[in-house]
Amino acid sequence: MLIFADHMPTATEKICIYQNYKIEEIMTLNFSSPISHIMNTFELTPPGNLQSMYGYPDDALIDEQSRDMLYCRYLTENPVAFCKLMGIVCAIYESNAVAFWFVISHSEYRDDYANCFMKFLQTRYGLLSNEVSGPGDLVELKQAEFSLMGLANYQLDRERYLAISGIAQQEAMRDGFQQG
Repeated sequence: MLIFADHMPTATEKICIYQNYKIEEIMTLNFSSPISHIMNTFELTPPGNLQSMYGYPDDALIDEQSRDMLYCRYLTENPVAFCKLMGIVCAIYESNAVAFWFVISHSEYRDDYANCFMKFLQTRYGLLSNEVSGPGDLVELKQAEFSLMGLANYQLDRERYLAISGIAQQEAMRDGFQQG
């Protein structure tokens, strides 16, 4: 389950999620909030102007679809952002009993990237997100389930993630020691 909100989950919201959705844990992640005591995912937000990173003039007006495509490039081409993304996507794949609560800021700049991130997850993996502004929004939350194409993309991305992060080499070495 993926939840995006402009606040930390309240006790009432946590109880509602635990009771109504068979969730065992709520992992709170800081997408773009100034709150400092929760795990951040700032690597998912491009540092600086995304347009200039990909050769557009800083003052160029780009439409929403173009911004979404540039953000997709950022997530898939930047190894740090890609590894942070895959850490979250792998955790979603491995456990349906965890809700991921992303705290976002009220800044238009940050909200744009939160929206781009939600669209990326839905387009690439078929994962639906929920936007929550209060307890009333918890009545009918959508579960995060991979689509068939999303599973294929996940497998490809996971292989690349393992190679980039060095986990594949560690597993190979461990398997070699266990076989020998």
